[in-house]
Amino acid sequence: MQTFVPDLVALQAIADDIEGASPYIALAIGGIVFQTIFLAGATISVLFSGLASQLSASRLLYAMGRDGILARKLFGYVHPRLGTPVFNIVLIAVIGLVALGLDLNAATSLINFGAFTAFAFVNLSVIALWLRHRRTGHVAGSTLAWTLVPAIGFLINAALWVSLDQLAMTVGLLWAAVGVLYLLWITRMFRRPTPDLAFDEAEELPTGMVRTENVS
Repeated sequence: MQTFVPDLVALQAIADDIEGASPYIALAIGGIVFQTIFLAGATISVLFSGLASQLSASRLLYAMGRDGILARKLFGYVHPRLGTPVFNIVLIAVIGLVALGLDLNAATSLINFGAFTAFAFVNLSVIALWLRHRRTGHVAGSTLAWTLVPAIGFLINAALWVSLDQLAMTVGLLWAAVGVLYLLWITRMFRRPTPDLAFDEAEELPTGMVRTENVS
């Protein structure tokens, strides 16, 4: 480490706060000007990343509320003047504040739990699609492309998944269990079809509201 950061003061600062070491490394590499540019870029990227997450998550909840998957009166509510799902936005903001009490490793592990789970099931879905339609001619390509490649992708994601932080595994599995139980409840133990999200740009809006975006 001292080879890359010869400044002993900066090196000690990095050792004391390894999660916040980037500004010290930027200072050691390019001086105060480079550090300023680096911090400005980091601040802007974090701001817009959080904004994108806020918008996408709140509108996903809105779509689920609108289609009756979640409580329609709350999650499907759109403010008559602002034209936004304000309840969902506030809810996501409150949940996001929990991250203030997490360290970097725990936060990234929680995010990766959902990401690896989604990617793993995407690969399994490819295999399931091939099994369902292989005799109908609706899928084109070799058997290896439809089975071996996604199987390798699933195993890679599964290996990464089990290596996550223990807190992320505990919270993620509990949250997944809540989701499964909720799915069993709304489908009445799968006696009803699973609900679908209708991503339709022509969905109705409250009277007097002008569409400026697809909120779903």
